[in-house]
Amino acid sequence: MKKDADKGPGGLSRRHWHRMVRYAVVCLGCVLVVNGLVGDKGVLQILKKRQEARTLDEAVTSARI
Repeated sequence: MKKDADKGPGGLSRRHWHRMVRYAVVCLGCVLVVNGLVGDKGVLQILKKRQEARTLDEAVTSARI
């Protein structure tokens, strides 16, 4: 028989518990990466804002001439 020490929280085996924790960490990491790319302050938004700033700078420069 298995010992109680081989059981993790909720009566799950340690192996199963570790696997669930690993999946949770991977899922959380994926969510953070996606948010970093497409979130309100993500990389894609920053690139879009930089392009808008360049366009406005060009418009200002052409208006001054």
